[in-house]
Amino acid sequence: MDNPDKPLINRRHAAFIIVLTILWFIFFSWVLRGFVPARTEPNITIFAVITASCLTAVFWLALNMFSVVLVDQRRRRNQGE
Repeated sequence: MDNPDKPLINRRHAAFIIVLTILWFIFFSWVLRGFVPARTEPNITIFAVITASCLTAVFWLALNMFSVVLVDQRRRRNQGE
């Protein structure tokens, strides 16, 4: 039986989530540049980065929630066997 006080996410999971989040931010900063209704390059970059940061925060939260639920379900399944 696992200790119920054991954390659901360890350092390896946290590092993986951080790497995915950084890649997500870079990708969306690049993709969103084409959708910014501005004419100057600094404004395009600023608005793309701001929008990508909001999307990245949602992605980070969803990824953390998914990881915690997945680990908890696996633990419960292993305890039931």
